[in-house]
Amino acid sequence: MGRGTCRWRGGADTLDYLAFSLARLGCDFVVHDPPELLAHLRDLRDRLGRALGS
Repeated sequence: MGRGTCRWRGGADTLDYLAFSLARLGCDFVVHDPPELLAHLRDLRDRLGRALGS
């Protein structure tokens, strides 16, 4: 990891709550695992894009 970065390991009862927790950090982040969270975040990205008309 480079300067100004950190690694966070956490869990939650649902993927929705975990995605919300990451989004409210207010900083850029990279998700490495689990693949189910990556898929969930992609679905949210697409849904939010449609809501914004993009």
